[in-house]
Formats: sequence, structure tokens, C-alpha cells
Amino acid sequence: MRPAPRPAYRMDLDPPALRVWGGIETTEPPMLAHCHNDLLAMLTRMLGQRTRRYPEMIQRGEIDAATAAADIETFTALVADWQWMVTGEGAASALGCWPRMIAAIEQSLATIADLAREAGGFSKPLADQAHHVLAIRWHLDRWIETRTNAASTHAARALSSTQKEARHAA
Repeated sequence: MRPAPRPAYRMDLDPPALRVWGGIETTEPPMLAHCHNDLLAMLTRMLGQRTRRYPEMIQRGEIDAATAAADIETFTALVADWQWMVTGEGAASALGCWPRMIAAIEQSLATIADLAREAGGFSKPLADQAHHVLAIRWHLDRWIETRTNAASTHAARALSSTQKEARHAA
């Protein structure tokens, strides 16, 4: 007697949930949500772009100095937070920065959507940037959880290295 055929398992029964952020649709969670080093690199690039471009934009009257300074301060806090979360270096920013961070990332998403609309679609570099910024925005909805997980990871690593040192010393 032959055994009964094994059932086929399908991974696509439940399509991924979708969410729209700033006019851009993505999966929930976004594709790059757990690529933490890449998100830190993106935030660092975004801060660098603002630091380089804002002085000329102020001179041309495209942005006022106070708005530029506030945006740079917000992105500096974002980079510091991600640096701390990814590497354990530095310190997390004050939780009071969180609403400004959300607003800044929302503005970035709106700018990305506008650029795609004007170009008639996403270029590869713009799509790549959108994926990163969407993942950052997703984390901002879970900011306390994300920071708590990072703190737990840092504590576990510190405990693990302390235990290794104690074993080697024995």
C-alpha cells in the first residue's frame, strides 16, 4: 500500500499586508525593516546631503536658516539614535525628539513621492532611497520597542563578553 501523498505547502496563501506611507505603498513591514546597518548608512547620507545643500538653499531663499538648522538637528538626532542602536556607541536621543523625527521622515517620503511623480516613476536609486526611508518610518511607529530591543541587545552583548572574560580568566 502506498502512503498518502504529502500535502503541498504554499507560502503565498496570505499576501503580504500593504501600507501607504507618504503616498508610497509598501509591504508591512517594509522590505528593509531589519537591515539596520543600511538604515544607519541612509540616515548618515541624508544628514550629509542636508549639511552640504542647505547653505546654498538658504542663500537662494529656498529654505530659511531656522528651518534648515532644525532639520539638521533632527537628522543629527536620528543618526545618533541609529548609531547607538546599531553599534551601542554614543547615547540614544531624548524621547522628545520623536515627533520631530516622524515629521522629518514624513517630509522626506513626500519629497521622494514628488520626485517619482515628476519623473513618471521611480528610478532605481530613488526606489532604493524610498525603501530605506520607508523602513525608517516604520521603525518610528515602534520607536520605544525598537530602542528597548536595542538596549536589551547591548546589555546581552555586554553580559556575554563579561562571561567570556571570566571564563578566560579562570
